[in-house]
Amino acid sequence: FCGMTRAHLKFFCGEFKEAFSYHRLFPLGLPFVSVLAHMRVLKRKKPFFIAGFCFVCVSAAAFTVNYIVNLCS
Repeated sequence: FCGMTRAHLKFFCGEFKEAFSYHRLFPLGLPFVSVLAHMRVLKRKKPFFIAGFCFVCVSAAAFTVNYIVNLCS
């Protein structure tokens, strides 16, 4: 419902302007899912786990701010 799927579809079809109009943070989607999917591997190597955890936290904060901005506009 947030437009992330539509944004990725437009991006992969080469329609970059439309992709950003659906969701401004869609480029964070793939790395976010990738980090979540590899958390088990990252736990074995502490520096990578910390970097992954920081990325997840920053991404979550960015999504929250984007959500609030969209609610207000």
